[in-house]
Amino acid sequence: GSFSVRPAPNSARVREKIDAGEGVYMPTDFSFELAEWDYVNTEHLEEGIKDFINETRTLVHKIVDASTQWLLHHSLAVELGFFDSRVEYRGTGDSKHSEDRLESLAHAMFQFLLSYTDWLCFMMFVYNTIYFPSLFIILLTASTFCYALLVTPHNFYWEAAVVYVESVIGLKAFALVMQSANKSDGFFPRAILHFCSHSGSFQDMSSDLILIVLIVLHKSMLRWGIWYVGDDMERTRVIRNPSKRNFRRQPGIGTLLAQVCRRMGSWFRRRVSMEDKLGKDLYMVEFFFEGCFFTTLLFSYYSLVGSDSDLVSSIQTNLIPGALVLWQAFLFLLITINRVVYLFRSLPMKLVLHYFNTILLIFGCLWFWNAMRRREPPRADFTFRCQLLIALKSLQLACSAQQIKYGYARIACNRLTDEYTDFKYYIYILFRVMPFVVEVKSILDWTFTRTTLKLWYWLKLEDIHHELLVARADIEDTKYHNRRVGAPFPAWPKCKSGLCFFLLIMMILFMPLLWYASFSPALTYNYVNVTSVEVAFEASPALFKSEVVIPQEQLRNEDTVQVGSWIQKMHPVLARHMLDEENSVQIISLTGYSQTLWDISTPARKMLLHRLSSGSGVSLVITTTVTRVRGFGKSVNRVKQTWPIPKDKYRDVAMVIDRAKSHVNEVNESIPTAIELNCFYSPFLFNSPLSVQRYTLDPDDAPCSLMANCMLSFEDDEAFPGRQYANLQCRSLFQNGNGNGIWPPKWSPEEQACISHGDQCPNYDSADNNDQHPWAPLYFVVTSAKAPFYQGAGFLASVGIMTLSSTFVFTLARVLRWLLTGQAYRVPLEDMKDPTRLIQLVEDIKLARAEGDLMLEEQLYKELIHIYQSTELLKYWSRLDMQR
Repeated sequence: GSFSVRPAPNSARVREKIDAGEGVYMPTDFSFELAEWDYVNTEHLEEGIKDFINETRTLVHKIVDASTQWLLHHSLAVELGFFDSRVEYRGTGDSKHSEDRLESLAHAMFQFLLSYTDWLCFMMFVYNTIYFPSLFIILLTASTFCYALLVTPHNFYWEAAVVYVESVIGLKAFALVMQSANKSDGFFPRAILHFCSHSGSFQDMSSDLILIVLIVLHKSMLRWGIWYVGDDMERTRVIRNPSKRNFRRQPGIGTLLAQVCRRMGSWFRRRVSMEDKLGKDLYMVEFFFEGCFFTTLLFSYYSLVGSDSDLVSSIQTNLIPGALVLWQAFLFLLITINRVVYLFRSLPMKLVLHYFNTILLIFGCLWFWNAMRRREPPRADFTFRCQLLIALKSLQLACSAQQIKYGYARIACNRLTDEYTDFKYYIYILFRVMPFVVEVKSILDWTFTRTTLKLWYWLKLEDIHHELLVARADIEDTKYHNRRVGAPFPAWPKCKSGLCFFLLIMMILFMPLLWYASFSPALTYNYVNVTSVEVAFEASPALFKSEVVIPQEQLRNEDTVQVGSWIQKMHPVLARHMLDEENSVQIISLTGYSQTLWDISTPARKMLLHRLSSGSGVSLVITTTVTRVRGFGKSVNRVKQTWPIPKDKYRDVAMVIDRAKSHVNEVNESIPTAIELNCFYSPFLFNSPLSVQRYTLDPDDAPCSLMANCMLSFEDDEAFPGRQYANLQCRSLFQNGNGNGIWPPKWSPEEQACISHGDQCPNYDSADNNDQHPWAPLYFVVTSAKAPFYQGAGFLASVGIMTLSSTFVFTLARVLRWLLTGQAYRVPLEDMKDPTRLIQLVEDIKLARAEGDLMLEEQLYKELIHIYQSTELLKYWSRLDMQR
């Protein structure tokens, strides 16, 4: 309001004013005595909403008016009287003319499209190349980038294009008629299909018809005289007397070739000449499309070559394809050459580079066309990435052609720094933070530009220019808020800056922890996919080896929940040892026979028998090697279990080994055929995110808890007489066997009742309780916990919480601390009243360099350094205009 802001002296007076409908300012919080006041007037709430709606409508009107004005300004048809006078642009914000505004915008868009029908034709050429590649359309696209975009094409070019497209349509229709008549694929229709269409059908004829319509429309625009056509066909007209007849002989082939070469040379000289060209600076736009093409190819290479791998997997395995490295280096070299050509302002070099890039595009389109013909059906990912690459390269070549057509500007102009807007400033900051872009640009500019400055002086000048631009942006941002002196800062900038910055810090602190949280969507089962077992006497070669690869069907089996429920109910010991319902249970069955022969020499066998006969301590060592899909620790883990041979078993073990040596096959009851291994090993393994380990028993648990009884025997090999292999059988986990490892076994009635009702469950904790179960090959029960993993970020699965916090979080915290501290020393450089004069001085240095006045460049640079060496001079040069 217009009255002063004061707190109400007492509550009664405040209540009287509220009842009377008067406006009263009240403090928001009396306890803290804040200086902020809220206007209390319920009658003005509806008016405030109406004002907000009116302001929004006014903003939309301004956007529509600005769009209409821009379209009219860039429309070529207005000057020829094709624009209706009744849709004249209105710059007012009157809401009564909303319908007229929309009508004006529609007419402006229509006239804008009529003014650029040639670009519509070019875009249709590229569209057909991307979505309907064929040899004919690729040739038409090549003519666009080799000729049409470099000049304003003559009417003859469009007539030839019409005849060309009509011929293609006629050939397709003729081939279609022949196919319908013969009802079989002949050679001629098949050849037409191969050259005119990639899919072997005529579905793209609609796009050819649209192209015909656009070319005819453009020819009508030429007939109406919207463009002056002739910058590529200008030549002196010779008026001849028609009454005089010329009886000279027709020129020969050599003369015609000489004339063609002469005209082509003249055409190329006009293309690289700057005499009649005003000049434009399109380098930033072309560089943007070059960078997009470079990045897209980096992530699309594996899809283009048909590989199932990706860039992240190659980085994880520390092996990148050599072809990808060479292509990226080649594209980086092309970007560098384009920058050097821009620095020299050389149109001949630019024309050569443009034709070279056009040849690359043509070869790429031909490769895409051939790949689309041969791949049945083509992958959607492959098609999309090829289309995106062709589109980006076409946009870059369009900018390059327009740069040749209009020539280079004498003075380099950076569109991002010539004036301040929020969009330009954010793009400029994004350009600055891109790695190696600013450094490479500065080094190339200094290397290929005539200057008196050293490299470090050049970099110092660029840094000064950057700081001045940031200071100007800060001043313009302050002017935008239009805050009065002493007034509090508005709430929206606080929300945009302060709250967003606080949320960023929250994300840095807690996002890594959310990755490892129990409810993280990145948690997936860390399955075991390969298991191998070796059994050997101590200090002896392995007598039993077996390895199995887990099938994918078992990894996706949801019935493991039922197996886990059975194990939990019938093995109460596991309930105290990290057996969780969220864990996945795998039953891994190995082979009952050794996959290798027992290779032991005669002296080693004698030494083993001597140790057994002498009563020395001998043990069997079971080494289990487990390979996991993913994990924080090693992907390959080893679990070692030792079974000390009881002394009462020494004689039986020695006799079995000696029997295997002497190949005794006759039945002798005094010589055992197998070794009983009671409480031999524990088949229960826990696959934690860090490692694979056995379940650790408590001291009060039974001695043979979670153990299995096994039987070891030897058998002669049929292929190699005189050599043996070991057989290892163990009591199964279930009453009807362990099944095939993919599906659960067939439950017995007792087990089924335990699973269904949960009562009267047998206790299988001890190995002696399984003596009635059938023999089965060696097996393991692996309980796998979830581990954080996500496709595309698998590198996080190899680090832990502490590692990630100490690297990622700590590094970002140091960067934020570096950004937020040390501002006091930058006050003279950043808190300027008006850096316009200093910005003009930097631009004058660059202007003197561009004009070749190197003496003036050095003098101005020394003057700039002299100003920055003195705080008073810097303050004087950055004063406001009225103070200056």
